[in-house]
Amino acid sequence: EDCIEILNNDESRNINWIKDPMKYLAKKNFTRVFSFQLFQLSEREASLPFFQMRGEWKEKQGDYQGALEDYEKAIFLDDSNPIFYVLKAGIYEKLKTSEMALENFDIALSINHNRECLSKLGLNERQVDAVLYVKEKGEITTSAYTKRYGIAERTARHDLNELVDKQIFKRTGETNLAKYVLL
Repeated sequence: EDCIEILNNDESRNINWIKDPMKYLAKKNFTRVFSFQLFQLSEREASLPFFQMRGEWKEKQGDYQGALEDYEKAIFLDDSNPIFYVLKAGIYEKLKTSEMALENFDIALSINHNRECLSKLGLNERQVDAVLYVKEKGEITTSAYTKRYGIAERTARHDLNELVDKQIFKRTGETNLAKYVLL
């Protein structure tokens, strides 16, 4: 989002900006200004959001292979950022390749298994604690989540469903007996 703000409205609507932002910026002579003068970022640091944005765009277009390639490029530039592994896990889950999804999510957790890093994935404190709990125990139920955090069942369902939506947890079992496990 910050990247698009440097371009005027006409430029940000250009589809080439989304398809290949680095190439587009280079053609428009924005690369040097963007990377070094406005944000004082190295080229490597400036490239990471581009690959993430383009990967997410390709995923929305149904180009899962293209999205995987962009996430791989981002990982090549910064293999210590768990979000790219989580994004890859989501793609593999959509491709029904559960083994690869689990492998990438495990890598993300092994890189950043502490509270601070998990919260960077946009999780609240209960959700961060629940991920660490499930990593250790293997599963959690809505009832256990409710008791553990002293919250209403509706709030527990909301938190757990959000973890499913973010492709961190997978829901298994019937409605009243549902268990949540790591994806």
